[in-house]
Amino acid sequence: MGRQYTLFISEARHVMWAHFSQDSHLLEPKVVWKIPEPSGISRACTLDFPHAEWCLISDGLGTIFVLNSPSRPQGEPWQLCYTHCLEWSQPGTILLTSAHSSFPSSQQMECLLAYVSRPQDVHGSVSIPETTVHFVCVLEWLTFTCMSNCEGDLWSLRRHRRLVGASIPMYVAFDTHGNSLCLASEKDFSFVFDSCKAEVGHEVEETKGGKPQEPPLYSFIQTAEEITVVFRLHEAATKKDIEVSLQVKGIEILIEGKTVLKGDFPHEVVKDGSTWIILDQKLEVHLVKAEHGVVWREVVVGDARGEEVFDPAFVEEIHARLAHLTSETEASGSDKPSFNYQELDDCDDTMEYFTFTRLCGDSHRATHQINLSGHQWLFSMRSADNMPALCLRHDVDGLVWQPRNVMADGDTDSFRVEHVATFNAFGYVQASKEDRKFVVCTIYFYISL
Repeated sequence: MGRQYTLFISEARHVMWAHFSQDSHLLEPKVVWKIPEPSGISRACTLDFPHAEWCLISDGLGTIFVLNSPSRPQGEPWQLCYTHCLEWSQPGTILLTSAHSSFPSSQQMECLLAYVSRPQDVHGSVSIPETTVHFVCVLEWLTFTCMSNCEGDLWSLRRHRRLVGASIPMYVAFDTHGNSLCLASEKDFSFVFDSCKAEVGHEVEETKGGKPQEPPLYSFIQTAEEITVVFRLHEAATKKDIEVSLQVKGIEILIEGKTVLKGDFPHEVVKDGSTWIILDQKLEVHLVKAEHGVVWREVVVGDARGEEVFDPAFVEEIHARLAHLTSETEASGSDKPSFNYQELDDCDDTMEYFTFTRLCGDSHRATHQINLSGHQWLFSMRSADNMPALCLRHDVDGLVWQPRNVMADGDTDSFRVEHVATFNAFGYVQASKEDRKFVVCTIYFYISL
């Protein structure tokens, strides 16, 4: 039998416990703990349960509460054990995830908080290039430890780490042992502060030239006929702040008087057919190729600050051209592609670009990284014994992938992601529910809704 109670935070900042009757009716809720009133404007509170006896609550303003809830199914009052206030945070700080580990004479909890900030307001050992990224997502990784003695359990902050990325992660989870962080996001995250390390900047991955890698200044995607260049803008940017000088052989783009891109194209463009537009806080420059089918390796000759996002249809077309080089039989002119992207519905077309990354909390480096571009994100599901599973769309189906720490299994690689379930045609089902609020599935993957 599953759980017969639920917990939620009321508008009055009360943690409420409610029990379900045998006929699934919600009975009168009662207060198990009251969140202290803030000194300023109240923000949304979030809570998470890393263990059956422990709860973490964020007040939305940078304060985290560690509470003991040993009789949670009975709805008994909770006890506050520890309070920690972040020195640097922003209003709207939320609790994303947490994890608990037990040791012979102590226990430990990992906590991950998130908020949005301007790059220049982030405190850390690594400078963040502002370029056109005016806001970043900051992840505060807190490690709390508890030493048991004759006076009871005494909690304290053991370690504080901070990560920064230029996008909001779709998936975050601590590894089983709490020493690594797994996340899926459009942009990479990097460590900028660690209370246990004097310096963090030297651990940033280096390029062949020996210089630290910087976030891409812009992204671009191409088809056989055109190429689209995208710059992210801050919320206050208007058309008056943008200057685009477009020629057949080159381009110059200024944002708020600062030149962000200037130089010659690798190939000519059709000037009259090329345009630019501001859409969803992004500057999109659409360039029509003068010679169709030519693959551009860069937007401007010698400019490596751009990041290419690949168009599946264009990749399929290139593969079709090269089929005669890998096929055992020579391709004839009458052959047709076995799969035509133009015949797909709008819900099948995805330009999502994101990666799944596992970051080591000690070395600050990525131990595993998987490119998930081209697969729609459907949902994630938490379980009691494993890390949260993630469901991605593959063709029309929803495939569930389970990240797993296999160090105890004796494998040479201590981490892997396994395919554990398939929801047939769930991609179509999800696309048809445009007004959906939540997407979940049962713990044993019998059904998803």
